[in-house]
Amino acid sequence: MKVFLFRLIFLLIFFTYGVGVGKYQVFPHDQLSNLKRVFLNVQSPFIEPATTDQINPDKMITEVAFTDPVIGDDFYYSKLGSIDDIYSKNISILVKQDKKISTKDIKLLKQQNIKLQNETFSVLRIEFEYLGFQYETFAYQFSETNCKDQSVNGSLIIPGSGNNQSYGIMKKNKENYHNGILDLLSPFNKLESTYVFIKPNEDFLAWRGPNGKKLGPNFIFQWQINNGGSYALSYHLQILAFHKWMKQCFNKTAIAGLSQGGAATLYASIVSEPDIALVASGHSLMSKFIHWSGLAQFNGFPDQAKLYEPSELVTALKTKTNWIFSWGKHEIGTYGIEAHKLITGKYINKLKNVKIVIHESPHNQGHTFNAEELRATFRTLAQKIKF
Repeated sequence: MKVFLFRLIFLLIFFTYGVGVGKYQVFPHDQLSNLKRVFLNVQSPFIEPATTDQINPDKMITEVAFTDPVIGDDFYYSKLGSIDDIYSKNISILVKQDKKISTKDIKLLKQQNIKLQNETFSVLRIEFEYLGFQYETFAYQFSETNCKDQSVNGSLIIPGSGNNQSYGIMKKNKENYHNGILDLLSPFNKLESTYVFIKPNEDFLAWRGPNGKKLGPNFIFQWQINNGGSYALSYHLQILAFHKWMKQCFNKTAIAGLSQGGAATLYASIVSEPDIALVASGHSLMSKFIHWSGLAQFNGFPDQAKLYEPSELVTALKTKTNWIFSWGKHEIGTYGIEAHKLITGKYINKLKNVKIVIHESPHNQGHTFNAEELRATFRTLAQKIKF
């Protein structure tokens, strides 16, 4: 009987963790997804191999490259159909790691409001130049921006890992692990001045293939690293450009993110200095010793490891930004340890411009926001900066 109960409890724990892996994209989600792609694309040994004359390089690559789901009905880019098309998209976002990015090197060019056929919201596109190269940055918006009233505050939400997360945030999908983040910002600014950043090859920006699916990560992340950049560094630059535009348009600004979005918020806010920055389950000093991550995570920065040193992190946070760091009690792994042991919190809590929030998790789901508990801290900071 004891053996049976033990096995039952083990199976329940294993099943629950498996559901969490699928929903919140925690380890080993990326590894399992890659295995799935490999097995789904393996040809039967009984299929007759093609002759040299029958080989079409573009067709062979596009048949295995486009593996991930898209979302919505509106897309910015036409479908890709060749190796050159894939290369052009990768090269268009490449940012070399040979120099620390400064907003002084970003030159804003022009902006464009893009209407979506089947949605109540739209997209803001901003062109910019960085070190002689032209780039674009995009975000979903609830209403078109004209920047005429500069007494208004604005917020930028950075999505975490997982496919097409920005769209889920905009649609207020209760199953999305970011659920609540839009409500969280309500003490600071209206929904009309809230933007949700769109990462390259996600949501509206999907790099779609002939089969309608988007380009898989195996054709992006490693290519960026091999060519001296990283996917994360590319969208880090795009965040900085978008926030530079926001600082010209709004009275005060905030940046907020969960998980990978929290890490992106930290690195961008150190450089760009918004008035408020929320880093939710996005950083841990434990990463100096044990770094739980895959290629799809926020990696590939010059001197990235510096922020895993207590003194370096404390120094980096000494800016005009008011910081909120949060961890959930029901987190697993590194961030769960942070919530209970304050490995990082005990160092940064000494700073006057840093607030620590250790919160319960809604429905005991760990890697999520608790908008109710965080909103109180957000409201206090909003009043502090007299917006």
